[in-house]
Amino acid sequence: FRWTRGAALIFMDLERRDWTLEIETGALRGDPSNYLFDLFLNGRVLENVVIDRKTGMISALLPAGLFLQGKPQCLSLTARPLPVEFRGEGDNRALGVPLCELRFR
Repeated sequence: FRWTRGAALIFMDLERRDWTLEIETGALRGDPSNYLFDLFLNGRVLENVVIDRKTGMISALLPAGLFLQGKPQCLSLTARPLPVEFRGEGDNRALGVPLCELRFR
């Protein structure tokens, strides 16, 4: 897995159609609703985010109407950084969301 920072950008080449995004966090930070602020597609807030509080799975519909024509799509997220007391000694990174897997269905 990899950590994002408090804000992250992910550029994707996806066909213009409705997709379901699934972000597997492995519940490494517990319930994502305690730290995830927002998910965006091409600068627009995704209103339909669903969080499984037990497994840490974050999912959202990526509607075709938000896709840019002929360009990579930009998924961005904002999150509360991991508190200092949960990081290793000397680790001063501003860790955000643990990304175990991204799926587009």
